[in-house]
Amino acid sequence: MVCHTANLPFMTLLPGLPTRVQAVSSTVNSETYSFRAASLIDPPDRKDWER
Repeated sequence: MVCHTANLPFMTLLPGLPTRVQAVSSTVNSETYSFRAASLIDPPDRKDWER
């Protein structure tokens, strides 16, 4: 379900293609989903944003 929730800020901010993506998870079982999983995504720097 996170793909539907994460789409809202993505479409609002239009971050572009990520510069780095990393995915980690607990042990994967052939019969069930993993116990936990996480994705780390680094968006590119936006030159048109003031910080």
